[in-house]
Amino acid sequence: MKLITLALGVVLGIYLAYNYPDIAANIFANFILFAEWLGNAVSQMMSGVIQ
Repeated sequence: MKLITLALGVVLGIYLAYNYPDIAANIFANFILFAEWLGNAVSQMMSGVIQ
């Protein structure tokens, strides 16, 4: 089931990138911002635990 979900996600990503490149770029940029926020939140939590 996980493999099917992954395959559908890849197909959807290719479809979006091909037909709607602006939307795909926006989704990717928001994902990068979320990853940076999550990394900062985890590092702040870890620094609070270590000190």
